[in-house]
Amino acid sequence: MSCFKAAQPAAIPAPPPTLSALSTESNAPSVSSRVHDEAGGPVSADGNGVGAVPRVANGAIPSLSVREALAGKAILITGATGYLGGVVLEQILRVAGDTVGSVYVLSRTRGGRGARERVGRVIGSGLFDLVRRQYADTLRKIVVLDGDLSYPGLGLSEGALAELAAEPSLLVIHSAASIALEDPIQVTLRNNYEGSRRLLELVERRLPRCAGFVHVSTSFVGMSLPHNSCVPERLMPLMFGDQRVDHARLARELLSVDKEQADRRAALLCKNWNLPNTYLLGKHLTEALVEQYHREGRITGGACIVRPSLVSAIAGAPYPGYVGNLAGPSGYMTAFALGFFNDDSAAWHGWHLLDSVPGDVAAAVIVGAAACLASGIRSREALHELSAAATAAAGPAALRGGAAGSEDEDAGGMRFLERANESFRLLRDREEVEREMHRRMHGPREGPGHEAEMLVFHAATSTVNPCMHFEAYQYAYRFFTVHTPKWRLGGYVQGPYTYEPVPWKVNFKKRITGVKVAMAASLLGCFGQDKAARRLRAGYKAWFYANDIRHDKTLFFSIRNVLALERLLVPEERQVVPLVWRKSWIEYGNTYMAGVCRLFMGLPVPPSTPQLPHHFVYIPFVIMQENQLPPLAGTRGAAAVAAAAAAAAAAAAAAAPAALPAPTNGRRAERIVEEEAEGEGEQAAARVVMAPGGKLAAAPAGAVLPTLTPTPAAATLPQKTFAVAVPQQLELTSL
Repeated sequence: MSCFKAAQPAAIPAPPPTLSALSTESNAPSVSSRVHDEAGGPVSADGNGVGAVPRVANGAIPSLSVREALAGKAILITGATGYLGGVVLEQILRVAGDTVGSVYVLSRTRGGRGARERVGRVIGSGLFDLVRRQYADTLRKIVVLDGDLSYPGLGLSEGALAELAAEPSLLVIHSAASIALEDPIQVTLRNNYEGSRRLLELVERRLPRCAGFVHVSTSFVGMSLPHNSCVPERLMPLMFGDQRVDHARLARELLSVDKEQADRRAALLCKNWNLPNTYLLGKHLTEALVEQYHREGRITGGACIVRPSLVSAIAGAPYPGYVGNLAGPSGYMTAFALGFFNDDSAAWHGWHLLDSVPGDVAAAVIVGAAACLASGIRSREALHELSAAATAAAGPAALRGGAAGSEDEDAGGMRFLERANESFRLLRDREEVEREMHRRMHGPREGPGHEAEMLVFHAATSTVNPCMHFEAYQYAYRFFTVHTPKWRLGGYVQGPYTYEPVPWKVNFKKRITGVKVAMAASLLGCFGQDKAARRLRAGYKAWFYANDIRHDKTLFFSIRNVLALERLLVPEERQVVPLVWRKSWIEYGNTYMAGVCRLFMGLPVPPSTPQLPHHFVYIPFVIMQENQLPPLAGTRGAAAVAAAAAAAAAAAAAAAPAALPAPTNGRRAERIVEEEAEGEGEQAAARVVMAPGGKLAAAPAGAVLPTLTPTPAAATLPQKTFAVAVPQQLELTSL
C-alpha cells in the first residue's frame, strides 16, 4: 500500500496570496512529473523508477503517513544502545511497530556484556516502559546484529549478512558516532568517518534492496559560518578556494601520517575553516562521503542527512524528562546544579542563542526522514513540490499549526503566529543568494540532474522557538535554588542578561573549579566512592571543553525542509511524530531538571508545585530474562525469517491510516514511584523483572540490577549518579 493518500477535497477554498506562489494548478501534471529517478535504478511494475516520487492524481492532496511508509520494511539501526538511537528505536516500535518488518539493532560486546545483553538493557529501561506495557508484541521484531563498525563488513557473520540481504526492503538509520569533541583527529576519523564508510560499503555491496540510508550528523557543521548566520538545510562542503575538498583524499592523508603530524594539520585546517574541534571536521568529511554515495546512485533508495542540534531530554511521550547521557545541555545542567559555575566562568554571552532540541523531536525528524526515503521522496525539490501542492490544496486550514487536539492552544491563543512565522521566512528568504551559494559549491544547475539535491533535515529550534543562554541559566537558577542538591562545590551565581565573557577570566575561574573538583573527588575517595570520583572528574573534563569561548556563537538553523515534511504528514500522526518543538521552555526545563536530579544525581524526584511545575515521574528499570532478549541475526533459521517477513507483509497490506492513540506517560502503582521521599521504598520498586507473558515477577536471587537502580539514602553509589551519603551539606566555597 502506498504511504501517500490522495484524498479528494470536497470544497477547497482559494489559497491565500502568500502561498499562491508555492501552489500548483489543479489541472497541471502530477507533482512528481518533473522528478526523475536520479539513480537510474530499476523500474517497478507501474512504471515508476525505484525511489521515484509516487504519482499523485490531479486535484488530490498528497500526504505522508509514517506508518504506511514503514509498513513491511525492515530497519537496520546503529547507535540504538546510545541515547538518541534508543529514542528512535522506541518511537519506531510505538508508532509503526505493528506494520514494520524486523528491526535490526547493531550492537557490540562491551564492558563484559554481550550484544544481546546490551540491547536487553536498552529495552528494559524506563524509556521502553510504554512499549513493554501497551505494545509488547513489537519487541519480538527486534533482532540483534553482533557487530562493530570498526571492522570490515562490520564484523558480521555470514549468516547475519545473508539474513539482511534476504529482506525484501531494508531501511538503514545510522546514528552511531563518537561524540568526543576533542579526540585526536585519527581517533575521530576511525570512529565516525571510517565507520560510516564501512557501513555504506556494506549497503552498496551486500544489501541491494536498501530502501534508503539516513545518516545522523550535527547541525553544528554550520560553525564554519559567521556569527548570526542562518545555516541552510543543504550540504555545506568544505572548500579550498573555489574547489570542494576531496573528503576521501584528506581522510586518507590524515590517517596515513603519524599522530603528531595529523593533529597539527587538523588544527591548522580547523583554524582555516573556523571549526572549534576535530569532531566537526570529522562530521563534515562524513557528510561529504554520504552525499557522494547518494549523488552517484550507489544506494538504491538514496540517502539523506539529519542534523540535530544539542539533543536534550524527552519532552513528551513516552517518558517526559528522560535523558540518557550527560552530553550537551544535560552536562551544563548537572554542572550548574553541582556548583561548577561561578562569577565569570560562563563562556557565553547572555543574549546568544542556545539551540537545544528535545530528544523525542530529534528522533521524530529521523523517523520522518526515513519515511520520506521509504516513500520515494529523494530530493529537496520533490519534497517542496509535494508540500506546496498539499498546502495549496488545504487552503487556509494549512495555516493552523499542530495536530488536531494538540496542546498548541496553551501558547496563549496565538497559534496563528506559528505559520505566520513560516510565511515570513518564505517571503524573506533570499533565494538568489541560495542559488549563488549552490553555484559556488556545486556548479550551475543544468541538465536533467539538477533536481537531485540530497535531502538534509535540521532537528533544531532556533528559527521557530528560540531560547537564549541567559534564559536557560535563569531556569536552572530558579529551579536549583529551590531544589538544591545535598552537596555541591559552591553557591549559585545570578548574572545579568548583559553578561559578556572575558576569556582570561573564564579560563582562570574554570581552573579554580578544577581545584574544587579535585578536592571533592579526593573526599569521595575517602568515603570509598571511587566510581563517583571518576565520574566527577570526567564530568568536569567534559564541562571544561564544552564551556569554551570557541563555542559561543549564535547560529540559526533553518528547518524549511522539516516544515515541508510536517505539512505532508497526516494530521493523526503529527502528535506522535512531533517534528517541530513549539511549546513552553519553562515547564519543559523544570521537567528536564527534575529528571536530571533523579537519573544522574540520585536525588529524590523534586515535587511539582504551582511555582515550578513539571511532569517527570521516575520509571525504574526492569531486568529482561534470558528468554526475553532479542535473538541474534543469523541464528533464527530460514523458516523464522520467512515467517517474520510474511507477517510484516500482511501487516503492510492491512495497514490503515486510522488515527493513532496518543500514548501518555501513564502511572501504574506497581511500576512507578509517584512520591519518592529520601529513597524510601525505592529498592523494592526497582527490583522488577519481566516474566514470560509480559507479567511482572520478583527479581531472582543474586540478580545484578541495571545501572540506573534507585538508591536508598545511605546506600553505596550506583553507576549513574553523583550522590554520596554525607552527614551534612558540603560546600567548597573557600576558593
